[in-house]
Amino acid sequence: MDQHNREQATVPTPMIDDIKTQSFGVFGVDNAIVDFLQEFGFQAIFNRRGWSKRTGKDLPTLIMLLILHPLLKVPSIHLFCRDHFLSVFAVGKDTFYRLLQRQFPWRNAHWALIKKLLPQWRTLDLGPGYLVADTTVKEKRGDRIEGVCWHHDHNTGRSVAGFEAAHLVWVNKQGTLPLDAALRFSKRPLISNLLHILSYRFDCRSHLGRRYREAAKMSKLDQTVDMVARAIQAGIPAQYFLADAWYSSVKFVKKILDLGVVPLIRWKRNNTKFLFQGERLTSVELYTRFAKGKIRKAKGSKRFKGTFLDAEHPEIGLIRLFFVRLIDPKTGSKEWAVFLTTDRSMGLSNMIEHYANRWGIEVFYKESKQHLGFLNESVRSFEAVIACLHLVSRAVSSVTCGGRNAMILYG
Repeated sequence: MDQHNREQATVPTPMIDDIKTQSFGVFGVDNAIVDFLQEFGFQAIFNRRGWSKRTGKDLPTLIMLLILHPLLKVPSIHLFCRDHFLSVFAVGKDTFYRLLQRQFPWRNAHWALIKKLLPQWRTLDLGPGYLVADTTVKEKRGDRIEGVCWHHDHNTGRSVAGFEAAHLVWVNKQGTLPLDAALRFSKRPLISNLLHILSYRFDCRSHLGRRYREAAKMSKLDQTVDMVARAIQAGIPAQYFLADAWYSSVKFVKKILDLGVVPLIRWKRNNTKFLFQGERLTSVELYTRFAKGKIRKAKGSKRFKGTFLDAEHPEIGLIRLFFVRLIDPKTGSKEWAVFLTTDRSMGLSNMIEHYANRWGIEVFYKESKQHLGFLNESVRSFEAVIACLHLVSRAVSSVTCGGRNAMILYG
């Protein structure tokens, strides 16, 4: 066996046999992914925006291959072309990297696809529906990558060099669908003149010009408000917005309320004061003086105890604060947390059931990083980073749509 064959044999190929026998749809044979994209006008999304290639493989096929390669357990485009694809398609890695460099409105294309999907989703039992937001930090080495900054990673408690991305997902009874993503720069980019470089290269009216300003000028709270606004405008049926304590801002909650969504947010034990029984008190004071003595077991749960107090905030209005004590079943340790919502009809058990849906975005992050190559590709330009945010860091989520399984593209 020669060296190339030995290298090829070591590459995980769970689907390569199907590809070589032409049982996969990108090769002209029907399959769930291609049928799904044809049904919902994947090709038309590119045609309407005038995005096309004059020669070689068409763009929808190339993008489908970019989506496919992490599902084949291939860590990079280079290995994908060398060991999987070149024997079947006359396509080299340069074709894919040129594709990532193109200035294309990836976000708009994704929303166009979601809007086509919504009618089928609406025929299903979705429950109340939840918009869930969070941010994640992806460590990345390379001091010439446009977008890599120093960020505080709250999971490790240290500063790391890499990308910080905010995401919005839609969680319902049928599954989790990623809706939107935004890159955020910190004040410490590894390229010291990064903002000057990008402002010189992009017209402020272009799609990437707007994405650059979004990353450079907006906070993650403002980015999230914009993502929620796009979801509401697209007609995503969601009653609640869920987020952790990083989103515990009075101004942010007010903006979410103005969009017509009910917030349910874990609140920081900060100096925000609420009006209760004629006094202005912080959440810690409310817990110590009024809530601690009323703690009771949550119905149907062995881990949670809690209670709630109805209060008021001058900017938000009438609210309900839930004080929840979590008991670790292994160690027996106890920790209490406070949650804020404007739905004053919500009970303790209902609150726990609603907030549990926030776990959908944690699963999305875990699967994206472990299995879908979240921002792993070796690219340098801002154009390619944005493309990878929507393609390489997408979650290809298996959902039930119209009574059959379909693969939904995140990107």
